[in-house]
Amino acid sequence: MNRKIAILSDIHGNFNALKAVISDAEKHGVHEYWLLGDILLPGPGSKDLLELLYQLPITVKIKGNWDDCFLEVLDVSNIDDATDIYLARLSQYLCETLSKDDIEFLRNMPTRVKNTINGVNFSLTHNQIEKKQVLLSLFYHHQSTLSHKYNLHCNILAEPLQFLDIDTD
Repeated sequence: MNRKIAILSDIHGNFNALKAVISDAEKHGVHEYWLLGDILLPGPGSKDLLELLYQLPITVKIKGNWDDCFLEVLDVSNIDDATDIYLARLSQYLCETLSKDDIEFLRNMPTRVKNTINGVNFSLTHNQIEKKQVLLSLFYHHQSTLSHKYNLHCNILAEPLQFLDIDTD
């Protein structure tokens, strides 16, 4: 039996793109989703985008640097830097549509998660890499296969849909 995991990252508020990726994931028979940060900013998607994500079987979620920026702006009382002003304006738009529960959903996401599937260890982060962390670097590869005991196919960044297809037999 194969276990397919769709990896969602760098959505950046693009609701239409997220809908297309989810549709593609469903066609590929994805069983679960890993949400790896940068969900809302700087794009226009907000409450509608989060409601779509809430419907998915998300088993791993971490926040990205844009998620952190949004939360930091909410907690700052004095904004005088040009970048902070830009982020504050974008965040103001989000705050008009997001509920307190939506904001807590973002706040409660960790910045890094470790997960093990069938003896394969994953250390997941959006942008905070530890020096001694062993990384599966797939940014320049269309497809990579790890094969000892399990068959693990990772399609990352080269395709619209990013997924892990893990053979659990």
